[in-house]
Amino acid sequence: MLAIRTLEGLLVTSILGVLSYRRKLVDESGVIAGVFVGTSVIAFGGWEMFILLAIFHFVAGFFTHYKYEAKAAKGVAEFKGGARSWQNVLANGLVPTLTAVAEYLHGGNTMTLAFVGAVGASLSDTLSNEIGVLNPTPPRLITSLRRRVPPGYPGGVSPLGTFTAFAAPLSLGMVAYWLGVIPRSIPAAISVGLAGAVGSLVDSLIGATLQGVYICSVCGKFTEKRYHCGKPARLHRGYEAVNNHVVNLLMSTTGAAAAIAIWGLLNF
Repeated sequence: MLAIRTLEGLLVTSILGVLSYRRKLVDESGVIAGVFVGTSVIAFGGWEMFILLAIFHFVAGFFTHYKYEAKAAKGVAEFKGGARSWQNVLANGLVPTLTAVAEYLHGGNTMTLAFVGAVGASLSDTLSNEIGVLNPTPPRLITSLRRRVPPGYPGGVSPLGTFTAFAAPLSLGMVAYWLGVIPRSIPAAISVGLAGAVGSLVDSLIGATLQGVYICSVCGKFTEKRYHCGKPARLHRGYEAVNNHVVNLLMSTTGAAAAIAIWGLLNF
């Protein structure tokens, strides 16, 4: 069964990878990483888990390209036309892959909750960023709400982004409930939904405190990238080692752990 699902996974994810590449959702390296993550989830977690992962991938891709020109004008659009690289794919897909493998090896549904919590956190974070930057008023720093920051600034939060941060993973939790990935109970759906939001909020907290933020030496804008406008940027705050990919990995891990913890509290 594992071998058959692996072959099926390779076929399906390769087709979806080519389609995603043509739609500029991922670059060449992102296709390879996506095939690895998707095939692993199908082989060890099953098709229902993969559907949730695919929902994240395509919904996140859609909102990354949504009003892309307006985001580009603000300087907050994803690079390369929104195509995600292998670092992006693994930062958001490694924890779901590991939890799917763990569930296959040990069972018990605990790791399915962790899987949905991790995917929900990634969906929450991506959508809150891509939609939140369109908020009509400037965001505020999550650690100091009186301080206004530019759109896209790490740790910045807005009403629209915060609403999305909770709505997105709760919606994914209901889909997981309907598919039977998690136990068919409202507490289970609430657990994974809240866990996704917790992961996204932790992402903002790390972004506001530890993540490396740079100032472009050419245009003077704040950026998460070490290079901007083709030139090295100057470190403004945080640590160089804590880049966006590290933050996303920590966010995904937090979502997985929070799902288990919240489920335990609701069933105490």
